[in-house]
Amino acid sequence: MPWWSSRRSALLVVATTALALTAAGCTDGTPVAVETTTRPTASPSSTPSPTPTVTAPVDVTVKPTRPAAMDEPPSVEGAVAVSEYFLLLYPYLYATGDVTDWSLLSHSECTFCANAETNAESMSVLGQRSEGGAFTLIESSGSEVTPGAWYAVKVDLVQEPSVSVNATGSVVEEFPETKRVHVDLAVVWEGGEWAVREATPTEAPAA
Repeated sequence: MPWWSSRRSALLVVATTALALTAAGCTDGTPVAVETTTRPTASPSSTPSPTPTVTAPVDVTVKPTRPAAMDEPPSVEGAVAVSEYFLLLYPYLYATGDVTDWSLLSHSECTFCANAETNAESMSVLGQRSEGGAFTLIESSGSEVTPGAWYAVKVDLVQEPSVSVNATGSVVEEFPETKRVHVDLAVVWEGGEWAVREATPTEAPAA
């Protein structure tokens, strides 16, 4: 399920191009960031634990909790919360084939969003699904590009290994590595609703 895999490498190329074109054309002039916020979502402990703690794997078939920001007036904090929710829907999308919430958050001109939805639906038609691949959010930050309308969000996350299986549970494709990923998103407030205009994931160097 990695975004940069050979199976879906075309998504990253298209998404990158689309973001570069659309972000520049979202206003009548050159966008100027007027507000910035950074919210760490996870941080390593400075004190090592004497007893290893076993963490239960995240069940990606459980839909992420919808943030309150989805129903609040636009703000930088809201854009960040919406972006995080959108990204957490990604492994859920491929694990269940349920594209409802993803589709509602996807802007009509978001190429990356549409491609991910199409791929998830295609897997579902073939009786395939993804197992694993949970995201752990590391740090998120955002800035207001056009007041009350256009926001730029950056998210760093870790993606766990995953496999694609068929209807009988047999593995058809493996993604065995844990990846550190950086995602640039363009989030807009239109018609009283949030929408992800574009998302561009890139693999980051291991920490």
